[in-house]
Amino acid sequence: MDPSEEKVFEESTVVWQWWMWAIVAAAALVLILLAWWLRKNSRTAQRSN
Repeated sequence: MDPSEEKVFEESTVVWQWWMWAIVAAAALVLILLAWWLRKNSRTAQRSN
């Protein structure tokens, strides 16, 4: 690979990593919110029983 191709490849890898981390962070946030919502609903359901 010549230097210019290598530079483009490295830059695209960095961008991919940034997007990958953004997706992982968003998925983790969704899971945390889902767990919090489920716990909140289970507590509400227990109170009404």
